[in-house]
Amino acid sequence: MTIYTEFTIKPADSGFGMWQRGEKTVGPQTSYAYLSDLVMAGELIALAAALADEDFIEAGIEDIRGRIYNEPGMIYCVLGEEGDGSPCVRYFGVDEDEVPEDFFD
Repeated sequence: MTIYTEFTIKPADSGFGMWQRGEKTVGPQTSYAYLSDLVMAGELIALAAALADEDFIEAGIEDIRGRIYNEPGMIYCVLGEEGDGSPCVRYFGVDEDEVPEDFFD
C-alpha cells in the first residue's frame, strides 16, 4: 500500500538561497494512508496555491521550487508565527512510500 509522510523543509546549512529536507519518520503514528488526511491534519496548503494568497505574500512566501536539495514531488506550506509574533511561512514536503498492507495494524 502507498502511505504519505511529511517532513520539514528548512534553509540549507550551506546557505546560498538553498533549502534542505528535514528528517522523515515513517511509521503508523507519523504517516497517513491518504494524502488528503495528511493535508487536512496539518492544515497544509500546496505551495503553488499559497504563492497567490495575500496572507502568505504578506508573510514573505518564497517560491523555493528548484532550490531544495533532494526536492520532493509535493511541497506544502502553512502560516506560522515567529517568536515576536510576526507571521512566517513554514514549508513541508510529502513523500510517498510503499509499505506492507498490514502497516497500520
